[in-house]
Amino acid sequence: MPRTFGPSIAGRIGVFVVGSLVSAALIIWLVFPLLDDLVRLRGDARPLTAIALITVTTAFFAAQAFWFGYLRVVVTDDLVEVRRGGKAVHTWPRASTTFGSYVVRQSTNGIPSGATRTLIAANEGGETRIPLGGYSAATFSALIALLRPIETDTAPTDADEARIAAGSSTSTQFRPDSSKLRKRGAILLWVLVAAVVVTALVAFALIESDPITAIVVGSAVPLILIVGLVVVGISQSRINRRVPNLITVGSTAIIVDEHTFPYDSVRSIRLTPPTYTNSARRLEVVEESGRRHRYLLGMNSSSPVADFLPTYPDLVRAVASAASRRPGLVAYDLA
Repeated sequence: MPRTFGPSIAGRIGVFVVGSLVSAALIIWLVFPLLDDLVRLRGDARPLTAIALITVTTAFFAAQAFWFGYLRVVVTDDLVEVRRGGKAVHTWPRASTTFGSYVVRQSTNGIPSGATRTLIAANEGGETRIPLGGYSAATFSALIALLRPIETDTAPTDADEARIAAGSSTSTQFRPDSSKLRKRGAILLWVLVAAVVVTALVAFALIESDPITAIVVGSAVPLILIVGLVVVGISQSRINRRVPNLITVGSTAIIVDEHTFPYDSVRSIRLTPPTYTNSARRLEVVEESGRRHRYLLGMNSSSPVADFLPTYPDLVRAVASAASRRPGLVAYDLA
């Protein structure tokens, strides 16, 4: 059965509304006065002309947002089509085409402001890159999971299936360790505490010779340091809560600490690609009810202190192998 992927309806409605409002404002305040000067419209023709112009531009943005202005990807058992409106602009046979993805994150002054997601198709004819504007991270991840499943070490054999049916299973355990990051956080906390104490002593020493400076140093600086203490403490606490102690990957379920998630009873399992070395590594399990469980497995794998699980690539392959009976269940989180 074909599966179709496309931008969210909310995003398309946003394009339509914003485009229509901006074009209407430009017509009323810029285009219509210029047209009136050139043509010398009569009084009764002015409102009709303005309405006609606004109607035409609104219809254009409606067609742009809901028909020919966005790309849909249709995936069948044999083909992958990229369609614009009712026309296929790219078609590839799945058997002879390798699919991939490329994600570029944008930020403004360090604040994330969006991402550009690109579908890559490569075959004997060369490589084609298709930017998929408006696609959410979840939709794009689901598309790539279908076109390029996570590589596994081995496929389940008949013996594996029989063992699972009989109720027996094998398992692999992974133990994330964030102790180095916790130690660094504790050191930073003690440094801030020492800075508060030293600042208080300096202010006390200056109280007689320079009372104004003593007041400033003794009030403003400790306040800033205390805020830093609170921020560091909250951040460290959040990290500690999100890092699991034990992950067990079995043939029928993945167990994270005290939570058991049978593969047949969850909606999706998402993991950060191991190649994303400069971003946090996360495991997300979504139950059928929609409840999400998020676990932190590393802040930055390029730093030994922030890499909680050096065997993370093995974890990804193990989960994908164990859940391979449900294609598409395990996928990379291409946020």
